Amino acid sequence: MKLFFRITFIIFLILTIFIGCAATQETKEDAEAYYNQGNAYEKKGQYDEAISDYTKAIEINPMYADAYYTRGVVYYYKKDYEKALDDFYKAQKLGVNVPPGIFQLLNELSGKQK
Repeated sequence: MKLFFRITFIIFLILTIFIGCAATQETKEDAEAYYNQGNAYEKKGQYDEAISDYTKAIEINPMYADAYYTRGVVYYYKKDYEKALDDFYKAQKLGVNVPPGIFQLLNELSGKQK
């Protein structure tokens, strides 16, 4: 009987690991789908929709550097310079090569010194 419970527990554990891995993959795909949809909205000039989708991508994957960067670009287009600056800093922290001139420009436009 003990062997039966051990085997059942091991099977349950293995299934839990596989399901967890599959769910992680789905969320990465979902984040990418939102990011791509945000890009489509951005190209159409639908900035609020783009920001919403980039934000959803970031909520799913908080390490999604490109989503921060591109959302920063859209905030710049909307003249929301402080939010753009915050997103560019976050993107840079996550490894995106943000041109240094962007920080100087946005600091001047927002009246903020970082």
